Amino acid sequence: MATLNDDELSQFLKESYVDDYWDMVRSTFERVFDESDFALVDRLRDAILKRPEKEQVLFYHAEPLAVAAGLLGARAGQLKASQYTEYAMLVKAKGRDRPAGTLTLVP
Repeated sequence: MATLNDDELSQFLKESYVDDYWDMVRSTFERVFDESDFALVDRLRDAILKRPEKEQVLFYHAEPLAVAAGLLGARAGQLKASQYTEYAMLVKAKGRDRPAGTLTLVP
């Protein structure tokens, strides 16, 4: 399994991945859950950005759908089929072949 050293962790967290991740959480809030108040998302992002880098990287393995659902008091496994479908369409619309929370680390 590939691991990241401290310099690679810092680089990973400075790249656009983090912004893309939170954009995906916000978009999920809006399109999947019809929620336009992003205060919960912003508070969580602020809290995550204050954590040590290794904890941040671990957090970004979470599926944006699961993060958004959790913030709204739901569990990803309790969602309606239509919500999963909407999320899949959102992933595709963002031009991704996989959700933002899916990391691929190459040694």
